[in-house]
Amino acid sequence: MKSGFLQKRVKHTFYVKFDKMKTKILKITVLILALAVINAGCKDKEHIGEQNDLCSYIHAGNIDQTIPIIDEYLSKQPNDLDDSEKLQELTAWLKSQSCITDASVLCQSCIETNTPTSSILISNDENEKFVLDISMCKPWKAIGYHEYDELKVKFCSYINKGDIDQVISIINEYLEGLPYEQDADKYYEGVEQNLQEFVMWLKSCSCIVDASVFNLYCACGRVLDRPHSKIAFSFGEKENAKEIFLDVSWRFGDPFMVHNYHDDPILAFFEMYFPLISLYGKSECFFVDEDLKYGENKFLMVNSMDEFLENFSCSSTILPAIDYNLNTLIIGMHMVGGTGVRIVESNIVIGPEIVELTLIVEHPDGIIYGSYPTVCPLYFWGVYTKIQNKSINVNVIYLK
Repeated sequence: MKSGFLQKRVKHTFYVKFDKMKTKILKITVLILALAVINAGCKDKEHIGEQNDLCSYIHAGNIDQTIPIIDEYLSKQPNDLDDSEKLQELTAWLKSQSCITDASVLCQSCIETNTPTSSILISNDENEKFVLDISMCKPWKAIGYHEYDELKVKFCSYINKGDIDQVISIINEYLEGLPYEQDADKYYEGVEQNLQEFVMWLKSCSCIVDASVFNLYCACGRVLDRPHSKIAFSFGEKENAKEIFLDVSWRFGDPFMVHNYHDDPILAFFEMYFPLISLYGKSECFFVDEDLKYGENKFLMVNSMDEFLENFSCSSTILPAIDYNLNTLIIGMHMVGGTGVRIVESNIVIGPEIVELTLIVEHPDGIIYGSYPTVCPLYFWGVYTKIQNKSINVNVIYLK
């Protein structure tokens, strides 16, 4: 009897304990599920809160107030993502905002600074477009917004690719849109205003370090039938920026246009002070005291910066960075008849004691000899491998 009773009691106790355990497990499971739902709800509320804040700032026109919200998102991005993945994640997050209809990467590391910068094009539900710049430091941060300008975007894209020919095409597209003065008496004033406006446009491009009017009225001999100016702009890292020099031609009745460009600061200096084409009047910087007659010339070989400064009469902070340890600068002028005479070719032969320099020149009217209304200086310069302890003889040949 006792053994049977005990057996039944043991079974009863086991079933009771087992039922209690199942109840406890069920409660714990329900609690975990409840916490998960609450947590998900919090995350949804957090995302909705982000949307409400970000979109309320955008709709109120306070777009800069969205920067801290974007920075907070960027600070939470996983560290194992590469730059492309981070940008794609950012654009996906932006597009998830109710007020943003589209977001796309304009360029990655397209602004070459000490910290690379990328740009994202954003469209909102009011058909507005703006560009967000992202500093790709650690952690990433939003720098700010700027107005979307398709020409500027293309311009900086080609700058970043190093495709200067396409850069010039974009610049010419911009220049064609500049108004030009219809009143001939005010035309030169309008030229200066347009060039300054062009410089301001260049400076406003996010990829440009600096821009300036290098020479307002430049007789660089590139385009003989119209005057032009030289514009300089630089891009890349500020401490080691690359500089480009543009020949912008202009003529009454025609749009402005870039006809030539180069990246040689020495060439730009001499194009400004030493045009390779005969003009009325003498240079204010070289051979100022020389009084030469038709057919006469004066040439010098310069082998140091001190020698250069002895023959340079202008005050300028921009001087040609010639390495005189390895090179010699030859400068000179030859008196010709009339304006527009230009050097089309030069040849140099270095002998044991004498340097023979031959200049082949061309007159715009094909005139070689005869009476001229005026005598003008034709200037020449050239940088050559080091030449020392030699005299120079110059021959000028006119094309027939």
